[in-house]
Amino acid sequence: MFFSCTERKYNSMNNILITLLLLFLAFSSVAQTDKTAELVGKKFKTDVVIGSTDYGWSPKIESVNLTQADIHPWGYFLQLNDDGSFIAFNQNSCGNDCRVKVSGTYKIENGVIEFVTNTIRFMDICAAKPKQEINSSIGSYKIKETGGRISLVRVG
Repeated sequence: MFFSCTERKYNSMNNILITLLLLFLAFSSVAQTDKTAELVGKKFKTDVVIGSTDYGWSPKIESVNLTQADIHPWGYFLQLNDDGSFIAFNQNSCGNDCRVKVSGTYKIENGVIEFVTNTIRFMDICAAKPKQEINSSIGSYKIKETGGRISLVRVG
């Protein structure tokens, strides 16, 4: 079977476009895996305690900025463990503060991380309500990276 020059060019262009599409899909899935690998098994400084505002449970956190935990042990933190559990907590420089520790599970799928809170513990000066069993979703967050910074932005 013989093809005209026009048919050969058309088939060649189709093959190139299909190859480029497959390469794009392959590299985007690798990039997503790398982004997930950047999060799992690590501890980050954050700007909030995920799952807690005003020293109580709150699923209404819209976004969370993540930075590498530095040598200073003070601030808000999020630790995503390899086993699918997480802890979010605050660490203050003196004992005259309320410390909060939120623990639960997380799942990362297609660039979205979902958090489910199991318990919140209150320590130091707010120990009057030492532990709350929550067992509820905090929500799902899209993992975004801009300028080397990772942020979690609420979806839905």
